[in-house]
Amino acid sequence: MTSRSSKSIVVLSAHSGDFVWRGGAISLAAEAGADVRVVCLSFGERGESQGLWADPNMPLETVKIARQKEAAAAAEILGAWPSRTSY
Repeated sequence: MTSRSSKSIVVLSAHSGDFVWRGGAISLAAEAGADVRVVCLSFGERGESQGLWADPNMPLETVKIARQKEAAAAAEILGAWPSRTSY
C-alpha cells in the first residue's frame, strides 16, 4: 500500500476490540488523508470473547482467528489498516 499523505498515525491497542472505541478519531484521520495503522498487542481472546467460549469445546486457536478477523474488518471499515494480519 502506498501512503496517501505525509501524515501517518499508529493506533496502539491493548486488545483487538479496544481501538474501535476510538473509531471516530480514526475515521476522521483516515478521511483527512492520513495513513492510519492499527497495532493490537493481544487478541482479547479471554476477556472479550464470551460468545465464542459458550462452546465448551472451542479451541483457543479458533478464538484467536475469529478475533483477528473481527479486528481487521473493523480497521478496514474505519479506513485504517492493521499493521499485521497475523499475531
